[in-house]
Amino acid sequence: MIDAPCPVDFDKSLVLIADDNPVTLKLLTTFLKKEGLRYITCDNGNDALRLAKEKLPDLILLDIMMPGTDGYETCRLLKKEVSTLEIPVIFLTAKADSFDKIKGFEAGAVDYITKPFENLEVILRIKTQLKLKKAMDKLNEYVHWLEQVMNKETEKKKELCEEAV
Repeated sequence: MIDAPCPVDFDKSLVLIADDNPVTLKLLTTFLKKEGLRYITCDNGNDALRLAKEKLPDLILLDIMMPGTDGYETCRLLKKEVSTLEIPVIFLTAKADSFDKIKGFEAGAVDYITKPFENLEVILRIKTQLKLKKAMDKLNEYVHWLEQVMNKETEKKKELCEEAV
């Protein structure tokens, strides 16, 4: 287990893994479990889209070459949905050339890891993205709270102006 100071409670984080290779899935789930991360898995893009909408994971690990809807299209579709737009996607794939990486980032991924991968690198990248996601979620909550406060103050000011007239 990687021992690094971190304010994020990772055991409450949910990772969706979409990969059609059973060996890769087993490897990923084994070390995610060891790190205390919860996860759900699937082996194709269509199931990844469905599970992402149903479970709203904190992060998605997505293979590119899968049956049916490939990873690029899956990512694009995730980024078009309001409910899944903010979920970070990390591509985890054998496609290693620059063209594929650029295509992955253009589809909306926040990171791109090539196979074969190092377990430590993958978990550190996952934890980094989870920290960023949690920080963005907190920031969005705070912005929403501020908007509510401002709206209430604006209403009070409006009422005072109306009473004065």
